[in-house]
Amino acid sequence: TKMSELYAEQDRNSKEADDPSHASGIYWLVKPLALAAVAAGADGLIIETHINPRESSCDPEQTLTIESFTSLMDELLPVAKAVGRTI
Repeated sequence: TKMSELYAEQDRNSKEADDPSHASGIYWLVKPLALAAVAAGADGLIIETHINPRESSCDPEQTLTIESFTSLMDELLPVAKAVGRTI
């Protein structure tokens, strides 16, 4: 990608969604990566969840339980607010 293309992309006010589940591949790293992504201005997050991650047919090692996801969302709220974002 040329630098001019990157600037054009910024000019279109493009949105960024981060995927801390796949970025880390490890469930316990999803939380810090998600918090950092929101603090850095991410417009969205892609987070894998499952009632029982060990039984998930896809990527069980990076999947959060519903309880962990709910807790993460609670922690994301003040971070989003601090950087002028909403969830």
